[in-house]
Amino acid sequence: ARWKFLDETLTWREYYHHRCRHVPGWAQWPGLPAHARDTLTAHATDPRPRLYSLGELARGETGDETWNAAQKQFLLDGWMNNNLRMVWVKQLLRWTPDPRTAWATACYLNDRFSLDGRLRKAPPRRALSQFLGLVRRLGADRYDPGLVNLSAQEWIEGRISDPVGRQFAASAVRLSTYSGDLSTFSADAAATQLHAALRGVTYLHDGWSQLVRALEGVARANGASMDVGAKVTTIDADGHRFVIGVGEGQRIVARSVVIAAGGPDAAARLVGGRSTSLDAAAAAAVPVHVACLDLGLRRLPKPSTRFVLGIDKATYASVHTPGARLADNGHVVHLMYYEPGDDIHVCDLEALADELQPGWRNEEAARQIGQRRVVAHDRPQPGSGLGGRPRPIVEDLPGVFVAGDWVGPTDLLGTAAITSGKAAGLAACRYRAQRRSIRPVATAP
Repeated sequence: ARWKFLDETLTWREYYHHRCRHVPGWAQWPGLPAHARDTLTAHATDPRPRLYSLGELARGETGDETWNAAQKQFLLDGWMNNNLRMVWVKQLLRWTPDPRTAWATACYLNDRFSLDGRLRKAPPRRALSQFLGLVRRLGADRYDPGLVNLSAQEWIEGRISDPVGRQFAASAVRLSTYSGDLSTFSADAAATQLHAALRGVTYLHDGWSQLVRALEGVARANGASMDVGAKVTTIDADGHRFVIGVGEGQRIVARSVVIAAGGPDAAARLVGGRSTSLDAAAAAAVPVHVACLDLGLRRLPKPSTRFVLGIDKATYASVHTPGARLADNGHVVHLMYYEPGDDIHVCDLEALADELQPGWRNEEAARQIGQRRVVAHDRPQPGSGLGGRPRPIVEDLPGVFVAGDWVGPTDLLGTAAITSGKAAGLAACRYRAQRRSIRPVATAP
């Protein structure tokens, strides 16, 4: 036992710590020792009677019950016995097309599901203290003009020195802004949005459809006509009016236009490149994306757990019912990766569901997947900040107004869409009234 302990500690542990630190690309195929690559390559053409997909492997759905049990423990607990891990990784050589794929699959599964355990216990007092210090300063920070030139990441690193405290702060900013890349998100916007989030959020019965139906009812009651099945294709200026191309050859004439469709690229495209400001906004825009999975469950296997927020990874999982009525029967579970890379798959989102509600597969009634969904058509960037975002009035194209989550100097996300929509509508009404008040003056010869 003594020699076994020394062998594991001094030989294998220290050797691979040395490799990880000093060998470039140690986690890539070329980084493997030459003798290992040679042996694996020599057996690349060995028969492989059964191949499994990445999703099947991640879920532990193979014909080997021992392997499945090890993978499911990995998936649920982020841990696997070291001796069992050797059996687990060797089996991948039999279930993947070639050794390179087996190696890449092993690295992916290990890196995706293995936890280091640092946050299994209460976070360090120093980390919490520094994070709470940042929160207490939000009221002043959101008015600090110097934050416009900083990224959210630089702001957090300047306020917090503890590594875990920085992770807490980053997760809070992600939660309130949806942005996973804090190096491209302005600090003033992050402070403003995080301060607003301290008031909490409201989940709407029936979701956004409640607001849409109410807005439609008010509009129709005040004489508005709506064509929800027609697609606007062009907006052309014709003197002091606009000709709007709709559908197949149909045209609508208007004195003013509010564009509330998509982001700045859609607005610039609709006006045909006649607005320099919209073209510039479209060129500079950096949309925010997420990968998300919504699950409709007949019941919650673990009712006591309703929320999981990733601290060391950009993830979010939450049960949105019964706080809001979103299903006739059962519950709605929302799972998300902020700003996902190409390596995020549906099985990763399902793994989040396993953390939140183990056993959910037996209760699944419906699902909706957004592999790379736009949640904001632009983000406030360092150097321009919130104040540098486009205004509802398009100054170089009189009579055209814009609204959306990318418009306005004060808000983000849905709040920005609502406030800019109201501002654009009021500005369009004022513009139309001003044009009506202008009368041609006839002079006597």
